[in-house]
Amino acid sequence: MKICFNQATTMKYSNLKKDLMLCEKYGYDLIEIRLDKLKDYLNEFSIESLAHFFNNSKIKPYAFNALEFVTLFFTLMIQWICQPDGLGTGTGYGLGMG
Repeated sequence: MKICFNQATTMKYSNLKKDLMLCEKYGYDLIEIRLDKLKDYLNEFSIESLAHFFNNSKIKPYAFNALEFVTLFFTLMIQWICQPDGLGTGTGYGLGMG
């Protein structure tokens, strides 16, 4: 059995670099990376440095956190449904969503 760390558990209290160090320290095997934390990491470091880390560490990337996609999709759908300008159905207004 492998132990995977989900970055959603640290949300705003950590970053990818710190999470990777903590995962290594505490014996995790895998990490599920949040895209917002990856984006912040890439503002300071290169993708090559991240690949170097994974190539030289026991920790391996498992997946990108899918809930970010679900949350974004849901938000965009609500906005589309609530638009009264013909782009959406406007149904959201009748449901008290607009």
